[in-house]
Amino acid sequence: AGEFEDLFGNLFSSIFGGAFGGGSARGRAGVQRGHDLRVRYAMTLEEAFEGKDIELKIKRHEPCEDCKATGCKAGTHPSTCLQCGGQGQVRVSQGFFSMISTCPACSGKGKVISNPCETCNGTGLAERKAGISVTVPRGVADGTQLRLTGEGDSGPKGTARGDLYIVIQIKEHEFFVRRDDDLYCEVPISFAQAALGAEIAVPTIDSTTKLRIPAGSQTHQVIRLRNQGMSRSSSRPDHRGDQYVQVIVFTPKELTDRQKELLREFAESEGEDLREDKRSLFSKFRDRMEEVKKDWLG
Repeated sequence: AGEFEDLFGNLFSSIFGGAFGGGSARGRAGVQRGHDLRVRYAMTLEEAFEGKDIELKIKRHEPCEDCKATGCKAGTHPSTCLQCGGQGQVRVSQGFFSMISTCPACSGKGKVISNPCETCNGTGLAERKAGISVTVPRGVADGTQLRLTGEGDSGPKGTARGDLYIVIQIKEHEFFVRRDDDLYCEVPISFAQAALGAEIAVPTIDSTTKLRIPAGSQTHQVIRLRNQGMSRSSSRPDHRGDQYVQVIVFTPKELTDRQKELLREFAESEGEDLREDKRSLFSKFRDRMEEVKKDWLG
């Protein structure tokens, strides 16, 4: 019965050992690595447009210098775990089944530290500051994660480092709103510019450019400036999105007597009556629709 139990237990462990903390200590050590780290870096929209070389100061775990990464106090050494005999595994019997499990006393290491290093508390790793240099590419988007392989925490006992992820946050801009590689903005124009047309200077993300306002433009009308948006490629600075300008017709709050006179003349030439109209709103609307109908039918 004992041989059958050992045979069945070993077969069960080989199939399901990973799910129950089994597997060899060497196999587990082979996949061990340091923790990944994640930091955030905030930058302006202009910096995102140009790209930027940045220097970061991060805190990460490095091999402890005081104990040479052993985790032991100076002059002491790890001892063999008494519970597993240095195997890192123990056999657990549950009724008919016998399973191999990670030793709870040494966490599968096979060794225990009786006198831990005071600097790293027996982990073999101590927190240190490190300087990291990284190039943020042109046109980077908000929320982009830049991965630096092997720049995270050191792994236990010389195993591989984790990775460092830099999450880019783009600050809100006072003038532009970004959508993918395109930029949107609002520009105020006067009534005369909207009615007669004009050419005005408008800001772009890296300069200024001329914008032609077509005659008869309406407020909230959108005009497209090709190739004036965000960078689309780090290798091609001229490869850009577009800029969309929404014109807002500005109505002055104060007018001179001459300006008022000119506007009244303009209103009269358009057949508008600026005097107070005491008819109901429905009556005004009905009369206006009749005028439109007559004009339509000729």
